[in-house]
Amino acid sequence: MRQETQRGNPSCGRQLKSRFLAGAAVVYLSVAFASGISAKPPRIDSFPIEVEAPHLKLEPAPDYPPIKEIGGIRIELIPVPPKTRKMKLVTLEARTGIADFLSENMKSVWVYETPFFQIYPENLQFQVRVTNKLPKVLRLQGVAIQFAVNGKSVPTDYALNDIQNTILLPNQTWEGLLHGPPANSLESSGVLLAGIYDVITEVDEANSPTKRSNFEWIYAYTVVKTKESLQKIRYKSAVTLEQAKSLHNSRHVVEE
Repeated sequence: MRQETQRGNPSCGRQLKSRFLAGAAVVYLSVAFASGISAKPPRIDSFPIEVEAPHLKLEPAPDYPPIKEIGGIRIELIPVPPKTRKMKLVTLEARTGIADFLSENMKSVWVYETPFFQIYPENLQFQVRVTNKLPKVLRLQGVAIQFAVNGKSVPTDYALNDIQNTILLPNQTWEGLLHGPPANSLESSGVLLAGIYDVITEVDEANSPTKRSNFEWIYAYTVVKTKESLQKIRYKSAVTLEQAKSLHNSRHVVEE
């Protein structure tokens, strides 16, 4: 969200600055009470910065509807709409003056909070629904899952994809999530392929598999980046070594 200050009205500018510093103090107090840092409101310095906000749009390609049915198996795949959410990166910088030395375990530091944006969820997600219309039990342990971006396969954490642990009775439906490639691995535009391969789709009279089929979906995507004017802030604090380890380079959600 852009922060704009009306020019030509000094009192308005002072009010906006006061609101920003008050909000930063509230954030500091929340972190302070949660982490054990001294809760005394600090003096907060602010620095204007420009930050890029990525916006991902994912649309099915023509002739690739979300529902595919081959033989006795029906699979529906729908992308979870990606969002852009505001985050902050917290970093610490040691203060080295004599007056800043507190104790061996307690250090005086500069705390920096730098805002940034990221696409959420960090890995693309797809809602999947599998319906077994075969007269036999369907086991999906042997299926293969693949994602490709612009023709290149993208590694994913298959342990997160529960479809490969699914057993379906006749006329039963399973619903879950497929976890795809990281959103930050996508270029500015291109084509994403999602595939579920080697699925049993036909059986004989003895209910033995006679055919395996592949299910594929193709999506066109674009990543548009806009620039936002935000505030990076800095303030002094005292932290223990353990607090410093947990706070330094930590990331926090500011708003969804």
